[in-house]
Amino acid sequence: MPSKSRRVGNGGRGRPTGVEQAEVRLRTREAILDTALSLYGHSGYSGVTIRALGKEMGLKAPSLYHYFDSKEEMFVCLQQRALTLQEAFMIRDLTDDPVADVDLFFNRYIEFAQAHPEYFTLLYIDPAVPAHCRERAWTDGHKWVRQAGLQLIRRCVEAGRFPRETDGLLVLILLWHAALGAAVILRSAPALVPDRGDTSAIRLLLDGIGAGLLSESVHQSAEAPAMLTSESR
Repeated sequence: MPSKSRRVGNGGRGRPTGVEQAEVRLRTREAILDTALSLYGHSGYSGVTIRALGKEMGLKAPSLYHYFDSKEEMFVCLQQRALTLQEAFMIRDLTDDPVADVDLFFNRYIEFAQAHPEYFTLLYIDPAVPAHCRERAWTDGHKWVRQAGLQLIRRCVEAGRFPRETDGLLVLILLWHAALGAAVILRSAPALVPDRGDTSAIRLLLDGIGAGLLSESVHQSAEAPAMLTSESR
């Protein structure tokens, strides 16, 4: 429990050093975030209060402000933690098949949503989470999605698997929409998805892109998520 971790012994050497104090503070912050995520999973955003956190951890609620300025700051940190976990989940070593690598990249996103439903809901579904929290967490968090996705798509073009005129950003947007839609459906109504139906849309899109079926009209009508199109994100 965090209340115990705040009193870390140092072998009877008297007062803890600055390094030891920093380590204790970091462990306590992580314990608070773990507890906040657990409360969020059970009670949603409104259920995560300073009072509830203090009660759950056996701490006086005001003491939590020594570690986080506000509930919003906790949720920014949780979202940043979620994005780091998502990145580790999605990034894999490249193979000799660039199209299969793109397929795996977006399927791993769907698997992330299934493996970590609280983090996925926090990042992509829950409207109760204040928009400014999500924007702060996403400022740099999704830059790697854009960069990694475009790199994978570029490999497909260079290997001759996608037409040379392929619009990489458009392909990234369409695949992201397909993966996000499948992940949300699996999260909210899994019975509606047939066996491996969660990935069939991605596979169909990849086949169509390889066949050169994307048109200028599709490009003009596709709505790009800001997190994928902004150079600063």
